[in-house]
Amino acid sequence: HGHRPVVFATDGQQYPLMGLYVRLHCRQHSELAFDLGLMTDERHLIDAGETGRTAVPGLYVAGDMTFPASQLILAAASGNRAGMAINHDLIEEREAAYEAASLT
Repeated sequence: HGHRPVVFATDGQQYPLMGLYVRLHCRQHSELAFDLGLMTDERHLIDAGETGRTAVPGLYVAGDMTFPASQLILAAASGNRAGMAINHDLIEEREAAYEAASLT
């Protein structure tokens, strides 16, 4: 008990390990976005802003398809924002349909 791991440097120095963070180089390998007609960057990420709305009407994206940081908590937050945008858009669509029906 009480022992901490150490990192051995190439010069022989030892440093106590307080934490470790690994940076991953992420890239989407799915071609789904391309198949759906979405534009992606060199990492196959989709620019959908904060809401997840894409250039394809009715298509939303979230999580790792929108940013390179593969972290569960960020993906969940992104999904939540996209869900709120979907709900908002569906309510607006329904209200527009009711309004159009009342005009006829």
